[in-house]
Amino acid sequence: MTTTTRRRPALTVTRLVAPAMLWISALYFAIVIVVFAVIGYVALVHGEGTDEPTSHAELLANSSPRFFLGSLAIIVTSTLLAHYLPMGVTRHQLFWAGTTLILGGAAAAAAVISGLFLVEWFVLDGTSIPITYRTPHLFDSSAQVGVIFLEHLVALAAFMALGWLIGSVFARYGGWGGLGLLLPCLLLGLLPEALLGVGWVGQSYGALGIEPLPMAASVPLGTAVVAVMLLLNHRLMRDMPLRRPTS
Repeated sequence: MTTTTRRRPALTVTRLVAPAMLWISALYFAIVIVVFAVIGYVALVHGEGTDEPTSHAELLANSSPRFFLGSLAIIVTSTLLAHYLPMGVTRHQLFWAGTTLILGGAAAAAAVISGLFLVEWFVLDGTSIPITYRTPHLFDSSAQVGVIFLEHLVALAAFMALGWLIGSVFARYGGWGGLGLLLPCLLLGLLPEALLGVGWVGQSYGALGIEPLPMAASVPLGTAVVAVMLLLNHRLMRDMPLRRPTS
């Protein structure tokens, strides 16, 4: 192990693992941006009716990035433990490396999504096409970049922490144990979005006549649930048996 790894192992592990996740995520978001540009161009050239939701940034950001990043995070536990624990990096340090990957990835993705909303607002602001949304959000304008970033940061961090938690549960308890705990994990992972009152959960609030929490309460509560999922990962990794990768 190098001197840098001994001094700052969590940071070093993050630097070693992050590039692979970054390249995969960059390819995914490059495809998203191309699709966004094509759909937006077609909508501008051919026009779009005002009786239907018009935000293509929302259409691309609502579900796909959550599921993609969540599935990518599933491998974090097995990758960190199998490759870096034998090098002398402690489980606690690996937990912080995983947490950095999760929160950093969510922040980067939220920034990209905020940029898509901002570009959409910039392009459509001077046209006759209003920007309307399919599901409830914390924001009511695509120009509210800070609020857009905050909403997607919490939602994406929740899905990435959920993916990490699912991977940890299956790695710790095996196939049958993981399946038995899958539903509680999913419910916990969806709780931040429910607290925010956004997405399809927010739509169900309207149908049930439930008033969503104010942003001053929903964002801290959603963040707290993300923290709980991260801490559960720490607890699972603390005494998880080491399974070396097979060639």
